[in-house]
Amino acid sequence: MGKIKDVPVHILIDLENIELSIHNSKESESTLLHVDIKKLVNNLIQNKQIGEHQVHVFMPLGEDSWVIPKRDKLQHFGYNVITAKKTFNGGYSKADMDASMGTVLGIACSQTQTQEVWLFTGDGDFIPAIRVIRNQYKDVKIKLGCVPNSTKASLFKAVEDVYVITHENEGVVKKN
Repeated sequence: MGKIKDVPVHILIDLENIELSIHNSKESESTLLHVDIKKLVNNLIQNKQIGEHQVHVFMPLGEDSWVIPKRDKLQHFGYNVITAKKTFNGGYSKADMDASMGTVLGIACSQTQTQEVWLFTGDGDFIPAIRVIRNQYKDVKIKLGCVPNSTKASLFKAVEDVYVITHENEGVVKKN
């Protein structure tokens, strides 16, 4: 895990969750889609006029041919890339990934300059962490980026704002 900077905005992206959500919400049985993270972040920055920020991307570290080049490319963009290690059966531990994401979320919110955290996931496992942060750090706004129809309904209630990643143009964020 890279250094977590003390900046006004942190963007946390659960890459596998978002990509699977996009894939599962499509009507056609196509191959797994990959989100254009740079496009997603640039669109978010332009539309919401976000200034200084840090991007944290959480992704599995597997044998798939796309994983290593994507990780290297994201690191080249200056993103803090956190990968999950393989388990004994060849997969990776989703619990470890969620714990890492929760840790970064907590550290980011505890820093003095943090005003907003953008959480791109559909995973309801983050609801308890979001509730604790909202109670402890009342000045920090938690915003959710998600794919419609594949996000836990209770997650919508736990955040201040919800933004949708569209099917037609993956990587584009629109206000819901």
